[in-house]
Amino acid sequence: MKKKLLISIVVGGVCLWLALRGTHWSEVVSEMRNVRVAPLILMFMMLGLTHYFRVRRWRVLLRPIGSVGMKELFGINAVGFLAIHALPFRLGEVTRPLLLKRRHNISLSAGLATIAVERVFDGLMSALLLFVGIYAAPIGFGEMPAIGMGVKTMAIACLGIFLGLLVFLWLAVVHKDRAVALIRFVARLLPETISHRLVHAAHNFLDGLRSLPDLKSLCWIFFESVWVWGVMVAGFWFVLRAFSLDLPWAAPFSILGILAVGITLPNAPGFVGTYQLFVVSGLALYGVPKSTAF
Repeated sequence: MKKKLLISIVVGGVCLWLALRGTHWSEVVSEMRNVRVAPLILMFMMLGLTHYFRVRRWRVLLRPIGSVGMKELFGINAVGFLAIHALPFRLGEVTRPLLLKRRHNISLSAGLATIAVERVFDGLMSALLLFVGIYAAPIGFGEMPAIGMGVKTMAIACLGIFLGLLVFLWLAVVHKDRAVALIRFVARLLPETISHRLVHAAHNFLDGLRSLPDLKSLCWIFFESVWVWGVMVAGFWFVLRAFSLDLPWAAPFSILGILAVGITLPNAPGFVGTYQLFVVSGLALYGVPKSTAF
């Protein structure tokens, strides 16, 4: 635990330094003085609504293994997200399954399996957001010669990831034996320690798919995930309005998609550093000055 905390603090510190480098604090203060309050209030409302849709999606995943009311799940979900922010390396993810086991006698493995399914759908939506945001960007937007890849190419790559995940989910729901065979094939190509972790995580994920016995259930969770992430996009849009940033309609999609990828790094408590760096980086693609972005 101490080692993970140290690594996460180092990563967060480096990211925060990169985010702050070149920031002019007088400009930061000026931007904060000019912020419009009404859109920020709407943004906070979107945060609450996002958690509502997350709870509703989680309840659907839990139905085959236990019946828990919305009010109870909202409380457990809130505590779980607090733990995710307070602990490094997303160690707080285990909090919700632990609370389910203690309060409702739902097995820890079953609870963890639902979290694994949630994360796959979140990854699916992140890839879709990046595709929409980047592909809809104006001509000349943020080309990246340093990595030899234009943003349109990156958008196509994101779409490929999205479709690949979707096909795997379909296999996992309709043809679980083929999904298991695919996982074992990929695992053989990797080092033994990584292979073991991959197979273990895959079994947890496949256990969680008990809540998705058919394509209808798969579509249901997918559309619940669209609501979760759609409300977050709306929240980002309100923040842009609060700072009077006149950016293209797709900007919140790409900024949120970049952020979602960035916070998969070993994160410090509160996502300090990683959150700031990737939001600033996303806004930089649209020419927003660093001080304003911070």
